[in-house]
Parts: sequence; structure tokens; C-alpha cells
Amino acid sequence: ASRALVGDGGVGGTNSTGPSDSAFETMDKLTRDPFLSSKRTAQILQNEANILGKVTSSTGTETTAQRELMRRMFSTCLWANIIPFLAELTVQQGVLMYGYGVYYLEKKRRMRSREHNQKLAGDLDLEEESKDTETGPVNNEWDENEDSDKVVHESAYALSFFFQSTRLSIAKCLGWISASAGGAVGSGIYPGWGAVFGTQIGDTVVGALIE
Repeated sequence: ASRALVGDGGVGGTNSTGPSDSAFETMDKLTRDPFLSSKRTAQILQNEANILGKVTSSTGTETTAQRELMRRMFSTCLWANIIPFLAELTVQQGVLMYGYGVYYLEKKRRMRSREHNQKLAGDLDLEEESKDTETGPVNNEWDENEDSDKVVHESAYALSFFFQSTRLSIAKCLGWISASAGGAVGSGIYPGWGAVFGTQIGDTVVGALIE
């Protein structure tokens, strides 16, 4: 009975405020079905509406049933979309880390292979080795510049990964909010399927604009 109360878009509640009830309510919000919640909340608000179609919101103000439905469904969709959006973000972050890791390791392997080949060629070419000895200071300066380039390259690589990861996280957060807003607007237009299509449209719009 308590699940039915907290499952209607934030309508009603339980008398108990223990830790187990709080955890149960949080889990209920995370696993709530926006489709059923939208239809159920619309029906409840329709029954509560007066002759003018007005209802009393949770803040105590009088508003239309459609506006109150959208407000409640926005909160409902925010909670219900946390798990799928977080799961998608985790997978994409993992793929990004794997791709950068493979690229970095492959580049390091090629650099070590090239340095090894250059060392072998230098050992076999005695005349070139003699020239290198005569121009030692110049070569040392070149080696220092090469080491500096490696450090800069690794720093740029880490910075690039950080920016890509941050950009992905921001895009997913905006998509999460936009999808929830789309579900709320869709519920106001057509409770039930409107919440489903509105959520998908909101996520798609942000994905097209950012990604």
C-alpha cells in the first residue's frame, strides 16, 4: 500500500520515516515507470480538480491540473532516468578510457621500437658514431629537447582525455535534464505515451546539438 502512495508522481506518502522506509522510497523513485506514473498521476489530479479544472499544488497555490502534472512528472522522470543515464555514461567513459589507453600504449611501443632501431643503427655505423662524438654538445641538446617533447606530448594527451571526458559528462547531464523535461511536457500533452516519447525526444535533441 505504501508503494502505491509514493509511486504516483510524488502523491501521498507514508507515516513512517525510518531508514528502511527512506531507502525504500528512494528505490521506488529510481525504479518508477514514467508511463504508468504519468497516467496514474493524471487520473488523481483529474479527480482532485474543481469545476474550473484547478488543483492545489504541493506549495499551497492553485494551478491547473496540466501544469501540476508536468511539475510532478519532471521530478518523477529525473529520478527514473538516473540509472539508465548513469549506466550509459559509465559505459561510454569506459570506452573512452580504453580507446585512449590503447592509443597511448601503441604510441609508446612504436617510440621504443624506433629508439631501439636507431640505437642498433648507431652501433653498426662507426663513422657516424665518430661524428656524433665530435658534436656531442649539440646531440645532448637535441636529446634534451626530445625528452621535453615527450613530456609535453604526455601532458597534452592527459589534457585531451580530461576535456573529452568532461565534455561527455556534461553532454549526458544535459541530456538527462532535457529528457526529463521532455517527459514532463509529453505527460502534459498526452499522459502515458507522451512521457515515453517526450523523454526520447528530449534526449535526442540534446544529443544532436552537442554530440
